[in-house]
Amino acid sequence: MPCAIETKTSKVNHHGIEASPVVTYQGWEPGKEYTKHIVLKNVKVKTQKLTYHSPSSRFFSTLYPKQITLSAGTSYSLPITFRPLEKNIYEDQIYFASKDCEFSIPIKAVLPVFDVKTPDQLTAKVCAVKDETQLSFTIQNRSELVTPYQWDVQEPFSIEPSSGVLQPHDNTKATLYFRPSAALVYECQAKCLHGTNLDSISTTVLHGTGKYPQLLIASSGRPYERYTEATVDFGQTPIGTQVTKTVEIINMAKVEAKCTVEHLASLSTVDVVFSCSATKAIVPPRDSVKIQIKYSPTNVNTSSIDYLQVNSISDVRSMSIKCVGHCTGPNVRLSKDVLDFSLTNVGESVTRVMELSNESAAVASYQFKIDCEESVFKFSDTVGVLQAGESRKIIVIFCPTHPINYHRNISCVVSDQDPLFIDLLGTAHTETMKPAVLEPQHLSQFAVYVERGLSMFPPEQLNEMRANGKLQLDSNNLLMNTLAESIEPWLNPVATVPAMDLYFNDGYHSDIVHRQPHVSLDTVHADFGRCLDMKNIVPQVVRLTNHTKGKVIAQWMGGDSHTFHVTPNCVEIPPLKTIDFHVHFQPNAPNNFFSNELECFCYYKSTRDYRLVESLTHSPPFCLTLTAVASTFQPGQQTFLPLVDLSSPSLVFPATNQDEAAYRTLTLINKGSTPVVYDFSDVDTFSIKPKKGMMKSARETFIVKALPTRTKVYRRFLSLGINQDTKYTQEIPVTCTAETAQLLLSNNAEIFFKETCVGTSSSQRYRIKNISRVPLEFRWVIKSQDQPEHTFSFIPQELQRYVLKPTIVVTAQAHTKQQSAGKPRAFPVRAIGEGSSAEIKCDTTDIDFGNVLVGSSKSQVFDICNEGNCAAQFLLRVEQKVEGQTAGQHATKCALSLDVYSGEIPAWSKQTIRGTIKPLLRCKYSFEISYELVMPELSQQHTEPVHLVEVFACGVFPLMVITDARIHGSGIGIGKRQLWELFQLDNLNMFLDSDPSDRELQYSVQTRNSPRRRPSVYTRAILDFNFGAAPVDAEPCYVTLHVENSGTVDCEWEFMFPNDLQVDLECWSESGDYTQDELHEMKVMDNKLFNISPKSGKLKAGSTCSVTFTYHHLMPGTDRVPVLLKLSRGREIMINFVGVTVEEKIPYIHFPSNTHSFAPVAVGEKQCPKQLYELYNGGSVPVTFKIDCVPLSLLKSENFDHSVMECLNPKGIIAPGKTHLVEWMFYPLEAKTYQVDVPILISGGEPALITFTGVGYDKAQLGETMPTVCENNECSVPVTQRVTVPGQTVVLSHERVSFGNLPLFSKTRKVVFMSNTSDHTISYSWHVSNHGDEKMVNIYPAKGTLQSKHHQMVKVAFTSCGEPAFYDMDMVCEVVDETEMARYRRRLRDWENERERQINEFTITEKDLVKNKRARSTGEHTVKKGKPVKGGSAQNFLKIDKANVQEDIDLYKPQPREKTYKQYKALPPILDRSYDKDREEVLETERMKVAMWAKPVPPKPFLIHLGVIARTHSITSFQDQFFDDFDNFFIDKTLGSSVSDEEPLEETKTNAPATQLSCTEGEGEMLTGVIANVLRSLVDDPSFHQSVTKLASESTPYFSQFHQGVNLISDSPRDEQLKSGVDIVELKSDAPGSQGHKQVLRSVSQTQATELPAQTKEKSRSKTRPTNATSSISKQPSQPPSSDALIRNPSFANLVEDVLENTLMNILLEAANGEVNITARPRLIALPPRKGTPTREHKH
Repeated sequence: MPCAIETKTSKVNHHGIEASPVVTYQGWEPGKEYTKHIVLKNVKVKTQKLTYHSPSSRFFSTLYPKQITLSAGTSYSLPITFRPLEKNIYEDQIYFASKDCEFSIPIKAVLPVFDVKTPDQLTAKVCAVKDETQLSFTIQNRSELVTPYQWDVQEPFSIEPSSGVLQPHDNTKATLYFRPSAALVYECQAKCLHGTNLDSISTTVLHGTGKYPQLLIASSGRPYERYTEATVDFGQTPIGTQVTKTVEIINMAKVEAKCTVEHLASLSTVDVVFSCSATKAIVPPRDSVKIQIKYSPTNVNTSSIDYLQVNSISDVRSMSIKCVGHCTGPNVRLSKDVLDFSLTNVGESVTRVMELSNESAAVASYQFKIDCEESVFKFSDTVGVLQAGESRKIIVIFCPTHPINYHRNISCVVSDQDPLFIDLLGTAHTETMKPAVLEPQHLSQFAVYVERGLSMFPPEQLNEMRANGKLQLDSNNLLMNTLAESIEPWLNPVATVPAMDLYFNDGYHSDIVHRQPHVSLDTVHADFGRCLDMKNIVPQVVRLTNHTKGKVIAQWMGGDSHTFHVTPNCVEIPPLKTIDFHVHFQPNAPNNFFSNELECFCYYKSTRDYRLVESLTHSPPFCLTLTAVASTFQPGQQTFLPLVDLSSPSLVFPATNQDEAAYRTLTLINKGSTPVVYDFSDVDTFSIKPKKGMMKSARETFIVKALPTRTKVYRRFLSLGINQDTKYTQEIPVTCTAETAQLLLSNNAEIFFKETCVGTSSSQRYRIKNISRVPLEFRWVIKSQDQPEHTFSFIPQELQRYVLKPTIVVTAQAHTKQQSAGKPRAFPVRAIGEGSSAEIKCDTTDIDFGNVLVGSSKSQVFDICNEGNCAAQFLLRVEQKVEGQTAGQHATKCALSLDVYSGEIPAWSKQTIRGTIKPLLRCKYSFEISYELVMPELSQQHTEPVHLVEVFACGVFPLMVITDARIHGSGIGIGKRQLWELFQLDNLNMFLDSDPSDRELQYSVQTRNSPRRRPSVYTRAILDFNFGAAPVDAEPCYVTLHVENSGTVDCEWEFMFPNDLQVDLECWSESGDYTQDELHEMKVMDNKLFNISPKSGKLKAGSTCSVTFTYHHLMPGTDRVPVLLKLSRGREIMINFVGVTVEEKIPYIHFPSNTHSFAPVAVGEKQCPKQLYELYNGGSVPVTFKIDCVPLSLLKSENFDHSVMECLNPKGIIAPGKTHLVEWMFYPLEAKTYQVDVPILISGGEPALITFTGVGYDKAQLGETMPTVCENNECSVPVTQRVTVPGQTVVLSHERVSFGNLPLFSKTRKVVFMSNTSDHTISYSWHVSNHGDEKMVNIYPAKGTLQSKHHQMVKVAFTSCGEPAFYDMDMVCEVVDETEMARYRRRLRDWENERERQINEFTITEKDLVKNKRARSTGEHTVKKGKPVKGGSAQNFLKIDKANVQEDIDLYKPQPREKTYKQYKALPPILDRSYDKDREEVLETERMKVAMWAKPVPPKPFLIHLGVIARTHSITSFQDQFFDDFDNFFIDKTLGSSVSDEEPLEETKTNAPATQLSCTEGEGEMLTGVIANVLRSLVDDPSFHQSVTKLASESTPYFSQFHQGVNLISDSPRDEQLKSGVDIVELKSDAPGSQGHKQVLRSVSQTQATELPAQTKEKSRSKTRPTNATSSISKQPSQPPSSDALIRNPSFANLVEDVLENTLMNILLEAANGEVNITARPRLIALPPRKGTPTREHKH
């Protein structure tokens, strides 16, 4: 029973039962039975039981339902039977049930349907446009039906086969064709229609991409110069050879490219020398294909040009291959032109040798046209072949048979070359006949006579004509006569005849004769034909004609015994006569060919005897040849079988002009051993030489001539008869053309020029193609088939349109100069052009290069645009302007260069110009770039310059400037102004700001070195850095400079010590000893006394950095070392570092310089200013100095006992680290410079000699040009701090305060702010650095406390009193960190408690009693020896209690110990001590040191310096010099008391000690609180307010009687003078840690002015100041003073000023604290009207 096939399907798991998901019946037929099985499998580990139901339909049946038991892993197969009755679809299902689940399995019976499987999609390969790609795929019939199908496909796809029939379950192959028509991406659906009615569809998506191929072409071995055209140059190619070259076709695209190589339709198919074997090519993608081109030239000395076209199948573009070749022929040369055999005897022979060489690369065959059998000249070789570069020697033998002169011109015919000619000459004598000897000079002489027409005259007539004077000698000693008729042709000499024409045009083979022959034969051939009767042969008659005017003798060579001979043998021929000769043939054998060349020498009769001939008129003989041919073949006998071959089967002549001859050579090769007789028949237009003859050698070379008479192509056949038998006749095709000049003009013979600027020229290339085969010439030569591009120029003169019609006239070029050229032809061309104008502009108005480093370069580009319709020829000009201090140096050389100064810009285009600036100076550059339009074709070739663009640049050097300086360490007491002078920072800034020299720019930072110990210094900028002086082992001196890059470019700098400049050398290269300076430098460098941090750096423009210089006081003495400051591409500055270290307890005053200059003073000044000189104590002990005034006395005696210089305080004592001001007065007597050397004596030290210089000037002459202000002392020193010093907590807003020029008795105030930048609370107190400054300067507040991040306003008041003077005072502010001070107090309290505990407490033990006693004795012994333990004395050290010690004890150092004295001194021990005991004591001492607790020391206060600068003038002087500023000052008249009033006060102040009151901090707080409460209660008390109100109406207050020393009203003159009073206020500072109480004296008045007259002073001395109230009241009137008198009172004015001062200070203080905004806009408040004010209504 048939069974259906069960398809493989996946299994389905139903709770452990695995079964098929469906049962399907296919391929069934009605009436049959089909069975399938359902396999049930238990995939669980336990046994399962199943039950099932039979299918419901009758078409499906199974076993009777029963329970199925499945163990683990077992299967059960249930059969299902299907019995169909008709064609229909059946469906049913069978149910299964288990304990866990129920499921069903469908049962289906389906009918067969058409099912054709095609690919879902097909992607064709990328294909070139109009090309085709193929792709095979499979069509599968998955049904059981025979299925017809048909494809429905859209273009550009197609499928083959397009239709068919598929058997059930069969498949077939189909091919997809893709033919794109454009470069696109194609996508379409191909429908496969199948089924009986083709109603079923299977769809396939087709994809394809079409691309254009990108073909390039290039000659092999050459770059791709022109991608669409390649030139293949075959070069010089020898004739008869074939050269092959390759051309590469490159496909740059990703598609395969098909192309064809076609030979363009040639202009003439007559001679095609270029051929390409490949006509089609397929170039793979990204690959190339090489094609071969062959060149086979046929015509010698012709250049061939042809074009091959490569066409792509996609019709993208055509590429052309230009083939160029030149054919070269043989170059055979004879070593000699003349062979002179000289004189010989008849019957003897003479031999000569000549060389025949081939100097070309072509193979050449040659043939000497002579029959050696009958000639007197015998050649060893007459025919042969010369290979390339081969040479061959030819032997010629001269065998004369008659006593005559012999001369014959032999032709050597060479294949594909013009024939060669050689002259053979000789003379033969006998005993009876001796003709004149013929020499080579006679040949050249005869050639001249031929040209002059004298050769027709016999020698005797020439001699007679010379004797008669008809002939004369020319410069070459040759005969000439310009009057004779026969020599007239000499006036027009005949041009040189080409060798080919000279050979061919002999009058027999051509009708053309170049020269009239002297003698001639009527024929050159004597053909006897076939002689049947050998005994009766009829002689041939030849006729010889004498064309000369003299008798000639004709002598035939040969005799009667020869096969051919002539009778008569020798005949005398009269002038202009003719004679007949008979040629006889005497054959010696039948059936053979015979041929000989017979020679006949004709000579003038007079030359047979040398006595009748002169050398000047000697004439050579004339040689005539006659070729005789005959055969003796009998009837019935065939001639010899010819075995011949031709060198070329056909002959193609080069194109010529009409009636111009062309020649070709033809070689007949005899390959057999029998002779060959040839006979060429005449053909129209073509002729050959020789026509008849017999080949006696292997080769015979012929010359064929073509002479076209019409312009057309001639195609003929030359008939070659061989061996007198027609069956051996050969036809040789020959072709020649006569061409005319033909041109093909491009663009319809029109030339269009672009718009051209007036005065300029534009060119246009115009292609002209020569379509003829002949070269054309008209000023230029156009080669055959070439397509040159000619350039035409258009030069407009005006702004208009031009139309011209030039004509090109061409003429066909002849092959030789002697031949006539073709007829000229004219071709008209129409040229159109228009004149226009142009304008050039720049894309920017100005270009700024910015700052450029001098010596370097910088480039920028800018575009210039042509906004006209025509091209513009321009010329750029650069004009330079320089601004700056160095503008005059090198100003002629322009710093700006352009890469393009001239050129041409097309219309509406732009050109990029690159400008490069190379500044040579530090200055500002400005350049104006202008342009001129160039008009080279006009008389005015340039237009006026037009501005184009402005260029700016600034040449700079790297610059640095010192903006601030700060000193700390051992030099903390030095102020900023002193530091500025010690380091000469003004000079340093001046050097840094100046330009470097050329030597300084020679080396960079990296290359600035030298092998010398002392490197050379190339700079004149030398200065000193003086670090001052300090004792040995003092704290190092730290100087920090704030460096700023003040330039606009980066600055790279480095400080270079001597060892940095020196190159390390080998030890053997060192020579010589070190000098003292070198040893000193080595000591300084080895001990590192001077350090710089950092030594080098690089600063950006505007950036800053700090450089710290350190000097260590390690060894006493003066230390010096030169240091070079090198700026890269900038300055070099030599800085001498100078530092002084003073020994302990040695007095030392530091003098930075041994000179000092006073400020200039005008001559005749009544009050000269007091000037100061500073002395600084750099040692550790006070110094007592004294200035020796003896030189001043000598100067005084020299100046009429006038004190020019006077020292006011010549002696004094200077504390360590302090500065003392020495006061000087300079009174110049004359307008000159005064100098005096003044010794300064130092107690216990070395004196110093200082040169003081003062300049006196005439005020009347200098006027206002001499400065009198004081700003020149402080302008260079910065007033603000920029350098941060370690440990500094307070910063001043201004470190130097300048009060400027002040009148005496005025008071000026300025404000400085103190800012606490730390996180701690600080306290401050102000002090003066010099005694006496407290009289002029007052600072408020003098001391105080400042919280963290807070600021305090400080008022600095300067009171000008005393004498006019220069003031430069240094105020010092001691700043103490209160946070550290509180910590110090806490530690001190702990230390004191510990000390108290150790004093009162002790522990007695017996274990270490002896050891402790020894230790105490050792400590006492150490103290007695004066060597205390490090860190302090024994009294300042406590034993450490580790429980009470804090962590930061080690941060503080102990105070120096106090010296202790004992009454007795311990004796040394009697017994010697061992080393072990000493070592044990040392160890014990170290342990005790560790156990000691050092006494805390207070924190060191930080010092801040404030410089105060002022200059005071007398009131009169100030009014004269600063009249406009006088009203800005308030003059305090109370400061003008007499000197006598001041002196007692000073004495009282000195002798009577001032009462000082002190209080504790608690008492001060209590006092402050009490006073505050009292004042607050007074303010709130109404009765107090009423008392104050009534006070104005009361009389003189009661308390006025206690006013001392001031008269309110006085009418005496004395009251109008200035008075002074001194009020001393003592301010106490309770800052803890200070030694004693610091005092700041606030001076509210000063000494009496020096302006008071002496008489007033004397009166004031006699008076006494009232000291009580009674005397004061007695002087006052009883009535109160008036208001006017009170206003005029000086005391009242001072009171008003104080009130205003305090008011303004309060406002500033509130503004500083942020309580009020003084810059706020004022507000207007409208107040309500007061009561009782009338309104408008009441008014009206």
